[in-house]
Amino acid sequence: YLHGWENPQIGEHEQRNRKMFRRLAKKFNWRIALPRGTKRCNKGKRQCWATHTKHEVYESWKIILNSANQCFPTNKTWGIIGFSNGGYLVSSLYSHCLKPAPSWYVMFGAGENRVGSNLIQKPSCGPLMIAIGKKDGVYQKALSYTERLRKAGHQPTLHTFPQGHVIPEKVLTEIILSQSQAPSNELN
Repeated sequence: YLHGWENPQIGEHEQRNRKMFRRLAKKFNWRIALPRGTKRCNKGKRQCWATHTKHEVYESWKIILNSANQCFPTNKTWGIIGFSNGGYLVSSLYSHCLKPAPSWYVMFGAGENRVGSNLIQKPSCGPLMIAIGKKDGVYQKALSYTERLRKAGHQPTLHTFPQGHVIPEKVLTEIILSQSQAPSNELN
């Protein structure tokens, strides 16, 4: 799980997200890696994922892979979920189709990250799910990104929900379970 913007300490919004992930991990016996981005954003006031250059995307990918390698058994499939700033990073990771690729990608509360957007080709990456609240400030960006991908031959799945800039537990659970080939208690 890739967070959105944070203070150096994990903020209240992100703490709620992480409590939800811990609850779901316990309920379904899931392993969830929680790497943190290391870049300073918003004039140095926030901690975030580096997404502005191709080099930053690759450096962020190294952090994610290190966390995934520590968390997940080598014989299990895994996916990547990004929220807000983390969702924009997922857009870049999907566009670049970095290897080893996760089995699936999920973006919450984000649209297209223009870094490397000219690289969008029909990738050999796993499926992409775009989840966006109808009251989210980037709702139209998410819809435009979905349409751009479809015109380029991709098949992203769009999930909309009535709320704003949040990760609804029910939507998240349905998306993860839809990607699982194993019974829910064996998903890692």
